Amino acid sequence: MDTLLKIKKMKKIVNNADEIILNAVKKFNSIVSSTLGPKGYNVMIDRNLNYPMVTKDGVTVADNVQFNDKVEDTVVRLIRGAASKMSSEVGDGTTTATVIACTTVESLLPVIREHNLNVYKISEILNNYANIVEKYISKKSIIVDASSKKKQKLLESVIKVSTNGDKELTSLIYNTILTVKSDGALTVKESKTSESHVEYVDGYKIDSGLLLSNFITNISRGNTELQNPLILIAKDKITSTKEQILPLLNYCNRKGRPLVVITMDIDQEPLGAILINHLEHNVHSAVIRLEGPIARKEWIIEDLAKLTGATIVDSNMNKPFYKIDYETWLGTANTFVADRFISNLIVKEKTQDFKDYMSYLSHLLDNSKGIDKQRLIERIAKLEGSSATIYVGGETDAEIKEKMDRIDDAVSAARAALSGGIISGGGSELYRLSYLSENIYSNSFPATKESRIIAEVVSKILRSPMNMIIHNALGGSEVTENVKEALSIVATENNMGIDVSNELELSDMISCGIVDPAMVTIKAVKTGLSVAALLLTTKFIIVNDNDEYVLNNQNPLPYAF
Repeated sequence: MDTLLKIKKMKKIVNNADEIILNAVKKFNSIVSSTLGPKGYNVMIDRNLNYPMVTKDGVTVADNVQFNDKVEDTVVRLIRGAASKMSSEVGDGTTTATVIACTTVESLLPVIREHNLNVYKISEILNNYANIVEKYISKKSIIVDASSKKKQKLLESVIKVSTNGDKELTSLIYNTILTVKSDGALTVKESKTSESHVEYVDGYKIDSGLLLSNFITNISRGNTELQNPLILIAKDKITSTKEQILPLLNYCNRKGRPLVVITMDIDQEPLGAILINHLEHNVHSAVIRLEGPIARKEWIIEDLAKLTGATIVDSNMNKPFYKIDYETWLGTANTFVADRFISNLIVKEKTQDFKDYMSYLSHLLDNSKGIDKQRLIERIAKLEGSSATIYVGGETDAEIKEKMDRIDDAVSAARAALSGGIISGGGSELYRLSYLSENIYSNSFPATKESRIIAEVVSKILRSPMNMIIHNALGGSEVTENVKEALSIVATENNMGIDVSNELELSDMISCGIVDPAMVTIKAVKTGLSVAALLLTTKFIIVNDNDEYVLNNQNPLPYAF
């Protein structure tokens, strides 16, 4: 029987963790899994005073699930954290990862109890199965090549699946990715109108505009355009007019060239000196003060210096500012265009130093992941001048947010497909593997008591994504004999699957465009099994709590450690 023990205030320790974990994953799985597949359900999310959001984006739903019970919520946060990490790495597949994690815990905990199995051996076996899935899916993957018209159709299919068949969004994303290439920077923002559209950038785009509107020369367009400007890039704040700005302006005046100053910050007096010379047509100029986090501003300055051939002006200079050699310290560009919000530099001729720098960034990209990888993709794309922004329109904030979620998923899925190929979708490839997994395991790893007992359970886990997609399409009704017969064919024939958008017809998934990125499927399974292993090996849960007493179960867990 559970007893209450007095313990340090604000901490609650729960011993019978397996029951709580089981209850939490069941409830969490029922919510998140309901969104899976083209016939998945929408979930309405309260946003306090804002308009409620309606979405079927799995990661958005998961992020908004919060249980009143702090112990159960702690369990859910672990699963949610793993899914979010996966989302940051490959951008899609979080719902599948959640379904696999929860199904694994739901299916294995009762088996572990019944047979008194060692959970650490179970954890090792799950890791082995994750490796089996990776090898199997990698062999089944079909390469997607954006330069091949025949393979481009596969890319379009990936995007169509992620947008839930929305033809307008599919076309918009597909054409954008073909234009900026797989490694191009593609951002998604809210449109100021009800229509969705895309804007392409030729050159290096800076998300900071003219510091003062007085620098604008084209009133009708609200911007300024400078041809063949000299460029000063300053990491430190510009503070002196006499020592820093006047010598620079005199040099530009002698050369007969405009001046662009890109800096972290600048005082009013030197800014005023630049503006006066601009307005009096002595030296046409523009001043850009970079906005955003310090780390972002620092890499923008570094990248711009390499792009323009400038030397960064900072406190590490070994000579006073007015003594520097402007010929070597100032950068150049063919064209500079800016308004009050955005600036754009076009540099047509690239130096060898710049090419070496790009090779260096590409090397960093190959050895990075997560947020660092996304940042490097953006940096490289901006430097190559291949970037675009998709502006998403809609009638309500909820509609726009839902569209943005689908576009984000589709872009990530497309990039994953270009990187690692595609497989037949709808969970069909994992469904086929489920009937082969036991034999593959026995031929690859030593057979143990644990591996023999859970073999059928693992097969059920691999079938869970496809089963849930069909369950949602049927609205909870029983599986018909026709569907059962179709599933028996799916289990043995390559590329076959169930098209739930077409009356649950047996179809060649590749031919009808129902495909998944191989990389996303692999990551979903590995993430799901990994977080499940953590939960299965958890005995205690400690949470912050206002209670002065804690729950303590005197009985040991019903399985061995």
